[in-house]
Order: sequence, then C-alpha cells, then structure tokens
Amino acid sequence: IGRGNLDRLNSSGHAFGSAYASPARQFQRGGEVSGQDLVNYATQQEFLDTPYVDHTKIPEWGPGKGWDCSSFTSYVFKNFGIQLPALSDSQYSMGTAVAREDLQPGDLVFFHNSSSGTKTTGHVGIYIGDGKMVNAASPSSGTRIEDVTWDTYVGARRMSGLQPGTA
Repeated sequence: IGRGNLDRLNSSGHAFGSAYASPARQFQRGGEVSGQDLVNYATQQEFLDTPYVDHTKIPEWGPGKGWDCSSFTSYVFKNFGIQLPALSDSQYSMGTAVAREDLQPGDLVFFHNSSSGTKTTGHVGIYIGDGKMVNAASPSSGTRIEDVTWDTYVGARRMSGLQPGTA
C-alpha cells in the first residue's frame, strides 16, 4: 500500500492502514460491521507477523500462533460477532456475491488452486482496496498484504453487512 493510502481517512475518521503503526486494537461488537473496520483490524502488525500454519495442525490458531487462509478470515470476522466456517469453500457459500468491479474493503475474495487449475475455491483473503488484499498466503510468506491474483480469482462475497450472529 502506498503512503497516500496511509493518510486517507475512512468515514469514521480513522486512517486507512493505520494498523501498521499501532498495537492490537479492540473494536466495538454489535450492529452493522463496516468493511473498513474489518480491514483496520485485519491489517494489524501483530496479524501480519503471524505465520501460515494449516489449521488442522494446531489446536488453537490466532495472532502469533499461526493460521491458514480461512482460519485467518474466520478469526477476523469472529472479532465482530460474525461466525464463518473453517473452510474457504464453505465461506464462499455465505453472504452476498459481489462483482469484481463492485469490490469494497472488507469483502472476501476467493481463488482457485493454481496447481490443479480447477475453479473451486482453495484460497480466501480480505480485500483492502486498490487491488490489494490481506491473507495468510503460504507457509513461506505467512500473513501479508499483496496484490489480488486476478488470474486465479473465482469470485467475492460480502459479509460486512451481516448482523452479528446471522452467519
């Protein structure tokens, strides 16, 4: 994310990407969840320092402990009272479908497994805007912000408008 994005304010008056410079923050639960709140929470430095670990290999996943792509998104949304299933293909069946040109911060973006070439979902991240996402990418790179990989993109779902407890 370029420096200009760090200075841009969202509708709540928080700097976009401000998580890079601050420790873990708490967000109020309940009511409508803003996509920007999800992004601010998901891009905390503590989260970005978390390694990728298959969720079946550790008994409890979270910041600093490890997570895979879908357990990362589950962890982020759970903070706002929205329960997501543990697998990306199950998450893809939730929420509302979003066209690529209508993506907003906080939308879940899904990808197929490039090694198999199938169009089933095998990876999920959180769209943060400007063609970028935050995700638990791989065992070699951990949790990071990167460009959306449009060549393996399957689709997107919007969960941020869900009322807590309805997922």
